[in-house]
Amino acid sequence: MSRELATLLTGRHVDVRVHPLSFKEFLAFNAIRIPTKPLSLISPPEIQAALKSYLTWGGLPRVVLTKNENNKRSLLRGYLDDILFKDVALRHNIRNMRLLKDIAIYLLTQTSCRITYKRLAQVYDVSQSIIQNYCGYIEESFLVSFLSIYSQKAAEINRNPKKTHCHDLGFRYISNMSSTLDLGKLSETCVYNQLTCQENDGIYYWKDFGEVDLVLRMGTEPQKFIQVVYTGSDNEMVLSREIRSLVEAHEKFPKAEKLLVTTTWPRHFPKNIPKFIKVIPLWHFLLNLK
Repeated sequence: MSRELATLLTGRHVDVRVHPLSFKEFLAFNAIRIPTKPLSLISPPEIQAALKSYLTWGGLPRVVLTKNENNKRSLLRGYLDDILFKDVALRHNIRNMRLLKDIAIYLLTQTSCRITYKRLAQVYDVSQSIIQNYCGYIEESFLVSFLSIYSQKAAEINRNPKKTHCHDLGFRYISNMSSTLDLGKLSETCVYNQLTCQENDGIYYWKDFGEVDLVLRMGTEPQKFIQVVYTGSDNEMVLSREIRSLVEAHEKFPKAEKLLVTTTWPRHFPKNIPKFIKVIPLWHFLLNLK
């Protein structure tokens, strides 16, 4: 793990983080051609099907190349068990594997949700320090990341919940007991994972009266505010709420870019969307299409 490398090779190593496949690489692995200009706002059928598969099974290369769904599940379960046992339990001398796995599964299934250590401690009837340690170990093993609220005040950051995102959505799929995919949450995590591959000085969420899903910071100021919304039902009220949150963020941070990323392209948008908000389909964002 990176912490051990830093201890053994102080000043004599460079970390290179390897991510799961991006959506563009996922298409290449499946021999699906990336559309060329002129680009439509509505995704072509093969791209739409590939995106749903990507949101379901994630981007671990061997899983992507495996066609049988039962074999995909077996691979992902094996990977998850190995990570928890070898990268977490053995390294940190954890004996309560059941608790460790329960917490890991909870964090994976709660992707794109806010969590508190206090609440987790109550759920599993253990001390808050144990929860903090286990969550730290799980994050260190690259299963999940925890996002803090964007603020310039340390006290505000510390007292607000963390938002969790899993690094590969395949682990979330095999851990989730629900039969629904919840495309809104999966899309938000997918956008977060895309942002981690870009140069940045930190990724956060932002909350005042409304909430913005993702904030990308460069230097000391936020560079982008990104709202991710599932619009399959063409729910104008949901879209209006998400837009209001971006307007609120714009009033406080007018120089930052504002993006509204839609999972599917709705037939109708609310009227009078402010010009400073750029609306982009999820598949355009993931493929970095202009």
